[in-house]
Amino acid sequence: MRSKVSYGVAVLCLMGISSSAAGQLVMGRVRNKQGDVPLRQIEVDLVRDTTALSEPFARATTDTGGVFYLDAPKAGTYRLAFVLPTKTMLSDALTVGSTDVQREFVLDVHEEAQPYFEFQVEKPVRSLPGQAGPHYPEGLRNAGVEGEVLAQFVVDTLGHADMSTFKVLKSTHPDFSYAVRIAVPRIKFAPAELAHRKVRQVVQMPFVFCLQNGSPSACSG
Repeated sequence: MRSKVSYGVAVLCLMGISSSAAGQLVMGRVRNKQGDVPLRQIEVDLVRDTTALSEPFARATTDTGGVFYLDAPKAGTYRLAFVLPTKTMLSDALTVGSTDVQREFVLDVHEEAQPYFEFQVEKPVRSLPGQAGPHYPEGLRNAGVEGEVLAQFVVDTLGHADMSTFKVLKSTHPDFSYAVRIAVPRIKFAPAELAHRKVRQVVQMPFVFCLQNGSPSACSG
């Protein structure tokens, strides 16, 4: 999601990365000021030197250490756009000349503003065993209607669903959607972990409504 744009202050220092013969290679490392941890698997775009977002000249993804490499098309002044799950942060102006650019960027990303995706964490969110599923809507049950819902929401560091982030991505009936919305706050989760600390994570969770001989039965999502 890129609905919100904010501007992060980049703390810059030289990094010990080997130089490029072309002299227009932009190399960097990105870390979160909150907890001083690398920002892994985030998109980094090389864009025009403007405070408005524009089409990137080059694009890269940080590795597990928060390191990225970009090729500038030519010498000039640019900015870097760091694309986070809920917002995009722009660096200060960046001058690319005859030598490689090697810098470290520290983004002040507050935990509440940056839920991670499953592929970005070391231990993803999991629902705890022994929990009841959504109530099968009576009218659909009596009519023999089956269906499914795919819901998305953020699980916080306490293992609770943040219902302000809840949305239905796919549903076969509004009554199924409503049943899921009522059930999700009651589900208990083990929160995601990254660098030995609990973090918020975006979760996409399927719910399947099945009938067997007219009664609800367990179905795989």
